[in-house]
Amino acid sequence: MTNEQELLEALLARVEKTYSTSEVADFLDRSLPWVYWIIGEEPEREDGGKILVANTGKKRRFTLLDIREIAAYQYRRGNYTDEEMEKVARRIAIAARGGDFRQVEESLKRTTEETKDTVE
Repeated sequence: MTNEQELLEALLARVEKTYSTSEVADFLDRSLPWVYWIIGEEPEREDGGKILVANTGKKRRFTLLDIREIAAYQYRRGNYTDEEMEKVARRIAIAARGGDFRQVEESLKRTTEETKDTVE
């Protein structure tokens, strides 16, 4: 690895990844209009403060903490089941480690289907 590549990786490691509104809809298993609606509601964090989502002018950008807070807000209001909250938490954990939860879930689905086919 060259010094330039090492420097780039070091700089990127310090930049928090953000996610688009459509990516947030995927994380939360909700529709895009639902995400716009919930943000318009100005959801609250557990401490009572508002969840403030970065707005770049035309686009909103969400951090993993924003996504977790929105899910927790919905859970506290009774709009998420325990299973839905666990699914979102698992997705956030995968993303926090640099993974793509969609790929992980697809891989698990394929493995489950292959195992099921083998058993039959």
